Amino acid sequence: MRIEVQLRHRGLAGTGGDVADGTANSESSSALRFRTWELDPEARTFTVAGEPVELTRIEFNILQALISHPKRVFSKQELFERAWGEPYAADDNTVNVHVSNIRAKLKASGTDSYIKTVWGMGFKLQEG
Repeated sequence: MRIEVQLRHRGLAGTGGDVADGTANSESSSALRFRTWELDPEARTFTVAGEPVELTRIEFNILQALISHPKRVFSKQELFERAWGEPYAADDNTVNVHVSNIRAKLKASGTDSYIKTVWGMGFKLQEG
């Protein structure tokens, strides 16, 4: 498990390529879209209405989880495990801080309200 996490952090796990020479197959995943957001997991880029937004690795992973399943409510534990790639080992405030940082970065674009807090449960994306 830890080896898979380390390989994933280095971008070598699940690429379909040869780890020894770092090449990958030409298959590419398509970008994920939600309203005016576009997240490209392969290029690790995130844009809002075509404008790039700089995210940390953890912030990117949280948004990737949310955009992958926009109608689903994610618990803080689920988001932690998806973002860090390891079992939940923190207090609830860790995920809250990262979601708060994402919202702060999105405030200028007016899309910070796309992330909805579902009290007592976690977070989801706000449709329409």
